[in-house]
Amino acid sequence: MNFLTALKLSGRNIATKRWRTALTALASSMGIIGVALILSLSYGFHGEVDRFQNDALSEFPIIVSPMSMSLEADTMEQMRSELSSVLIDERHYADTQEVALYDPAGDDRRPYERDYRRVRGLR
Repeated sequence: MNFLTALKLSGRNIATKRWRTALTALASSMGIIGVALILSLSYGFHGEVDRFQNDALSEFPIIVSPMSMSLEADTMEQMRSELSSVLIDERHYADTQEVALYDPAGDDRRPYERDYRRVRGLR
């Protein structure tokens, strides 16, 4: 059976069984739309959760250090004011036109931790 004959037979089969063809097409389209809806909801919720976490954790970044300290209300307020001045208000930029590449093997501490250590005089 050549391609043209197979195409005519399949076209005639679809034409004679219209209801079954229409229901199959409807069910397929509903399945595709359902999968797309679930994926879009998942992506949207994931983005919203990420935004919420960034908003909630941006004020108090997690800093892991080898030393211990007591965290009382006044100590927390002092740390908050120091960190907010370093992270938000005071931006430090280099006075050079030189471009330096990031070396991940050189310094593995986060930039906010370096600023925190500089403010606290810990180095």
